[in-house]
Formats: sequence, C-alpha cells, structure tokens
Amino acid sequence: MVRLRLAPLHGDADRGAAAVEFALVSTLLVSLLLGIIAFGFALYQQQSALHAAREGARLAAVGVSSCTIFQNEVAERGTGADIPAGDVTLAYTDINGGGPGPGDSVTVTVPFEINLSIIGFLGFDSFDASQKGTARVEQVGTVTACS
Repeated sequence: MVRLRLAPLHGDADRGAAAVEFALVSTLLVSLLLGIIAFGFALYQQQSALHAAREGARLAAVGVSSCTIFQNEVAERGTGADIPAGDVTLAYTDINGGGPGPGDSVTVTVPFEINLSIIGFLGFDSFDASQKGTARVEQVGTVTACS
C-alpha cells in the first residue's frame, strides 16, 4: 500500500508573513533612498549658493559698477540653487575708517531655498537659507552697498 504524505498547512502562512515583512522593509528602504536623494539635492543647492556668494564677493572686491548687474551675475553663478537676484546683498565693512577702500572687506549674502518636497510624506518641505561670502577689497567700485 502506498501512503501519500501531505505537506504541512503552515507553508502558505509563511509566504503571507514574508510578503508582509517585505512590504514593511521595502517601505523603509524606499523612504531611506528618497531621503538620501533629497538631501543630496539639498547639499548641491547649498554648495551652489556658497559658490555664488564667494564669486560675488570676489566680483565686489575688484569693484562693482551697478547693483542690478552685480545681483544678476551672482544669481547666474549659483545655477544649482534658486537664487532670487533682487535679494542678493552686498555690504562693505569699513575697517580703517574714512569710507570703504582697499584693505577693507566686502560681504555678499545669497539667499536661496532648499527644497525637500520629494520626501514631503515624511514631513519635510522647503525652507529658506542663505550663504555668505567675504573677500578683501582691492578696488572700490561706484556701488558700495546693495540691499
């Protein structure tokens, strides 16, 4: 007589548990991956704004002839960040007295927005930030401040 052996019934339950575990783990992994991508973009935007601020300080250190042209040039140099050109500020610091001149310092402030909306489902959104660049003045142009 031949006996048939039946498979245990709990095998189907194990497959269902594996599917639930995969769903939980894959959600966490996808969230982690999107977070890494979002913060990578945020770092790129921050570095672009820092580059624009440093380049703007260098431009101002050799003399600025027009505030509008200067602000647009700084905004263009920060291509990875969303820099509003009209909000770029320029300020000379008069260290020696007697008005801005060679040897003083110039500070350029560049505002930008960091966008983390790709991980908005985790409660992150966009926020405002700014970068500053400072340089030693070599030649003062006709503009000594932009605000």
